[in-house]
Amino acid sequence: MTQRTSLYLAIPLAGALLLTACGGGSDPVPVNAADPVAPTPTPTPTPTPTPTPTPTPTPTPTPTPTPDPTPDPTPEPASVTVPGVAEPDPSASGVFITPFVQRARESTCGQYYNRLFVVGQKYVFAGQNGSCDANPEHEVLFGATPDIMLCTSYYGRLGGKESCADPKHSGLFNTLSGMQTSPELLPAGIKTEEIFFLPKEGSRLALTPLAQDNASAIKTPRHLVIRDAATLAAVWAEHTGGSASPAARPVVHFENEMAIAVFGGSSSACGEFGIRAVRVSAGKLVAEYEQRSAPPGSACVLTVSTPMQMVMVDRSYASVTFEKVAPLRVAFKPIDGYRKSQMHERTQLVIKDAQGWAALWKRHDGVTPPPDVDFGKHMVLFATTGDRPVEAYKLAVSDVERIGGKLRVSTVEKTMGRYSMGPAPAAITNAWAAVALERSDEPVEFVEQLSYYR
Repeated sequence: MTQRTSLYLAIPLAGALLLTACGGGSDPVPVNAADPVAPTPTPTPTPTPTPTPTPTPTPTPTPTPTPDPTPDPTPEPASVTVPGVAEPDPSASGVFITPFVQRARESTCGQYYNRLFVVGQKYVFAGQNGSCDANPEHEVLFGATPDIMLCTSYYGRLGGKESCADPKHSGLFNTLSGMQTSPELLPAGIKTEEIFFLPKEGSRLALTPLAQDNASAIKTPRHLVIRDAATLAAVWAEHTGGSASPAARPVVHFENEMAIAVFGGSSSACGEFGIRAVRVSAGKLVAEYEQRSAPPGSACVLTVSTPMQMVMVDRSYASVTFEKVAPLRVAFKPIDGYRKSQMHERTQLVIKDAQGWAALWKRHDGVTPPPDVDFGKHMVLFATTGDRPVEAYKLAVSDVERIGGKLRVSTVEKTMGRYSMGPAPAAITNAWAAVALERSDEPVEFVEQLSYYR
């Protein structure tokens, strides 16, 4: 900051010149008239010298502060693979589990959950719940091999059925069934061990968001698979380091869950960052994540951030490969309407004309007229969950991407997981979602992603 200096200029005063006449103490000498009197010359005054002015100093300019340079984004590493952990011996639990795993992986109705438990080292319980229209919930208590079925149950939109060949197994079977939604209901006095396996090829694991932040204290890229509480505590402490009021550490039940986390390092604060999917590929898991900067010219107050995201998935022994994706997004506009569909079946449709839209809306709503859509320029993507047994479902179109000559439509269905607390917020049984987007003749592929309430 420039301080203004006051200059005081001292100018010396010139002394006055005094003129004096000479004279003594005797009588004056007379002057003859004839003698001319020479006038006493008036002395020329000595001129007062003009003081030399003190030069005004030139003020020193205040230097313009140099702004701190915006840090360059942390370089992205190549595809990163986190090794898996050793799987237990297939017979370690007392039952050879390989044929049970093969059977479970072939199921076409286990999207919500598909679980295996070895009970008392002599039984195997299989619990499945999916999106199929007929009997979506299916449970079996086996003996030591898949051909020995001791108890079975089926539940669907039209009711259910439960039976045990020997009534002595009914109590155990009911307890194991209840444990799928209330994990604390472990059978008393009998060892119960969950068996972890990968779903079939191409499946997407259900994701439960745990944390997302744009100001992590971890400032370099990291890709983590967290399988124990001690590691989670250490990572969370580093992530929140220096915060006056750190966020609470997420809860992960490591007996049957694990966490996957991505730290982006330094990047544009206005870009996009997050885990998009965790899918099964060639005997391992692939975690797709996106990290993109804001487009040039975008309004953005901040210049840099250190983003992170952590999600929970079902526990797995498999290795996890992190792959960065850059989808080419297609703009769309959600269509609002009555929140509960009257359609009982699960649907995924592309509508390109007004007649088809009116017919579909009549089946779906049945009361109000269909929203206006200009089918000369646009088309509609429409999806429903179908009838679900409880009010615990929400559906949304999260992304439409152009990839490989087709449009890929990602729908996210939210529902209750085994550790969800309380009722699902604003959820219904017959959830639906619809969007309008620019008309296209490209093939359309729907991809389903499940997410649990926490």
